[in-house]
Amino acid sequence: MARATAGPHSGSPGGGFRTAAREQCLQNSDLVEQLLPQITSDGMSVAQLKSARKDLLSVALTCKTLRPSAIRLLWRRLDNLVPLLSLCPSFQLTGPRYKPIIDLRGIIGSGGWDLLDRHAAHVREIEYDPGNVSISPLVQIRLAMRKCPLLPNLLRFRCILGLAPDAQILLFLSPSLLSVETSFRTTNSSDAFVELLSNECSGLLHLKLVHHLPTGISHFRQLRSLDLRDLFEPMTSTTFGMIAVLPELSSFTTDLRGWEGIDFDGLDAGSSFVRLAHLELRTTPALSRQHLPRLIPRIATTTMRSLVISP
Repeated sequence: MARATAGPHSGSPGGGFRTAAREQCLQNSDLVEQLLPQITSDGMSVAQLKSARKDLLSVALTCKTLRPSAIRLLWRRLDNLVPLLSLCPSFQLTGPRYKPIIDLRGIIGSGGWDLLDRHAAHVREIEYDPGNVSISPLVQIRLAMRKCPLLPNLLRFRCILGLAPDAQILLFLSPSLLSVETSFRTTNSSDAFVELLSNECSGLLHLKLVHHLPTGISHFRQLRSLDLRDLFEPMTSTTFGMIAVLPELSSFTTDLRGWEGIDFDGLDAGSSFVRLAHLELRTTPALSRQHLPRLIPRIATTTMRSLVISP
């Protein structure tokens, strides 16, 4: 077996061996793929995500070996569309510094679209925080005219801040989506979004909506997790009945208030919540005593693992 010796530029015995070992580690794509994602771990705040993306950019600019993996991870999680749209010269940041807007300036050539699409393909998660940057209606229309998803491989979209204009949220619709968490200003906007979501993202597995009750929930036949929080409207028998018969639903979280109008006797106890494993109800002791005795007998599942009652 050949013996490792120090290289001509090593400062100590075994330096060449250490250099070779380091190079082997950097060239091990499996190892790199395990290490780099730690820079952008799940659960990061938007501020932490921005900092992590700066670190990934530094890695991409300083290490040729790590560059492909770093670039892929750099674009994996975004908090808004500004970095992506800025790749296309025709999308320019205009307006005053305190309220900038992305606007369309000139014709977009094939090279501009190719560059944008190449990087957009890396995006898997959006933790949306529009900040003070808005997207002009002209840009939104131009993107919609392409008749293809802006983010074709997006898996998760989250925007619970209630800051984004409703039309901007539509830019994130993609058939690849598996998880959506968002809120809307009005019931009409929520209903329109859920309808579009059901048409474009039929494979959705997790849905969280804040404030407004969806009316088209029955379209999500593969939905496994549903979270309805801080609802402004009371739960209706029709909507509750649609939720109860979702065939794959295993986790359901909602407020218990506003259930006075639900006709529990109209639910088929043999076909309601047949796969439910986790039920979380946000309520008061008084509402629990009022509604739980009527709800529990209507749950057909035999695989319930947890029932959580929280304020």
